[in-house]
Order: sequence, then structure tokens, then C-alpha cells
Amino acid sequence: MPAGPSWIADGVPSSQAFKPTKKDEGMLSVALGSKITPEGAFVHHTQVLKCESVGTWAVSVAETTEAGLRSYEQPLDDSPAHGFIDFRGLGRGQIEAKAKLLLGKARHRGRLYPPP
Repeated sequence: MPAGPSWIADGVPSSQAFKPTKKDEGMLSVALGSKITPEGAFVHHTQVLKCESVGTWAVSVAETTEAGLRSYEQPLDDSPAHGFIDFRGLGRGQIEAKAKLLLGKARHRGRLYPPP
């Protein structure tokens, strides 16, 4: 999942990178590691989608499930490796708590691209 510069502090993402924004309607967009590499996700995010990013961090499907969330494949015309983590139906506190769980897993794994 590429992370924008505003969601990075001291070189690591904040929990904001792992929770949906209002426009996401509870569905946090992700790039599926089974469909694209960390470098490919970064390049797609920055060059194809024209979004800012300082790197790619990841969580696994198992880690998402452990956090009590479901993830889905959702290929889009401009993003064939697109999927989402489903936060729909959760309250603000639940969303924040689950985002922090995902953040911990991603920080433990470290930035995948570019290499640290």
C-alpha cells in the first residue's frame, strides 16, 4: 500500500495510512501483493494514478483477518491489482483501533519499496 507524504512521520506511516478516509466509504483501497510487486504498486500509484507516495508498506490477508477485517479483490480498469480492506459498519473508535493493529504489522515488516 503506497503511503502519501502527509501520512508519514519520522520515516514511518501513521495509522491514517491504514484507515479509510470519508471518500472511501469504509473501503480502504490496497494493491494486492498477489497481483503486483511493491515496486509495481509504487510506480502505478505515482505514475499511472498521479498520486504522491514516499514508499510501499504492506499487511497480509492473514494480518487483516487477525484484526477482524475482511479484504476483497476489486480490479478496476485503471488498477487491475486493486482490492480493499472492509471497514464498513465500524465506529470511529473501532476503525482507529484496527488501523493501529495493521500499522503495527506494517511497521514491523518495514518499507518494502524503495528499500530502506
